[in-house]
Amino acid sequence: MKKLIIVVFALLAITSSKAQLVIGELRDGNAILTSDKGRLINAYTTNLLRASQIEARFTDVKITIINSSYYLIFSGERIKSAFLVAINANNILRVADVGISCTTSDCASEMYGCIPEAGGVLACEPCANKGKCTKTVSSSSLLE
Repeated sequence: MKKLIIVVFALLAITSSKAQLVIGELRDGNAILTSDKGRLINAYTTNLLRASQIEARFTDVKITIINSSYYLIFSGERIKSAFLVAINANNILRVADVGISCTTSDCASEMYGCIPEAGGVLACEPCANKGKCTKTVSSSSLLE
């Protein structure tokens, strides 16, 4: 009985760690952020510092389409950070359950900075100016 309870708790922990955070929806082909911007910015700023020792001052977050893929882009005066976004059959936008975020200050002035590669590859596309791009292995927990 004790082993069964431990297994159930382990399965619950695994299931909850893979839960996807709903951040928006597609309406008439447009990506709409439905999550609270302030809460996302505050949570990610705190968790990015904890996970990667990056002290960020984000001022905005939005969903953007780049090369037919959707990204959640955090931006500040001198920093950008991005997550790849998944779309389900009901046009709900979620941060991928297993993935990465890519953060840069070296190419924050570029249109998108560095972004996660689409297609399940856990890597960041480099900055056009060859600047530093930091990959943080993450899940939606960085945004909660």
